[in-house]
Amino acid sequence: MASLETSSSSPFLRKREYGNKQPSASAEERVFGPRIESRFMSTKERQISLAGVLLSACAVVVTAGLMFLLGVNIVIQYRTMVPEDRSGLLRKACYIVLSATGIFFMNKFNQWFYQKMMTYFSDSKYQRLPAEESFEMRSRA
Repeated sequence: MASLETSSSSPFLRKREYGNKQPSASAEERVFGPRIESRFMSTKERQISLAGVLLSACAVVVTAGLMFLLGVNIVIQYRTMVPEDRSGLLRKACYIVLSATGIFFMNKFNQWFYQKMMTYFSDSKYQRLPAEESFEMRSRA
């Protein structure tokens, strides 16, 4: 009669062990395996400044209003296009492209401004690299 602890025919399957092994903490760990600790899951111990968040929120409110107006401008320019008027059609198409570009760059500005406010008002100061070390890439001559 074969033993219960015989190895599997495939090297990828785990060997089943029967004994006094303690069960996992949860059903999730039994099904998916042990939890992998990720640096994204850990809470950051830095303090967020109220002034930086407030300034960034004000910038978001102002740019959101401007983005709304640019979106309304896109709809108006599109709805008033006349296909027979080629010069007017080209002008309105340029207005639509400029408005869409403005919305895109306002979103980029919001992201940039938030990052600047968080680094400016945070407690952790930027640490510079030592000046005596050279970090230039060497060429393959």
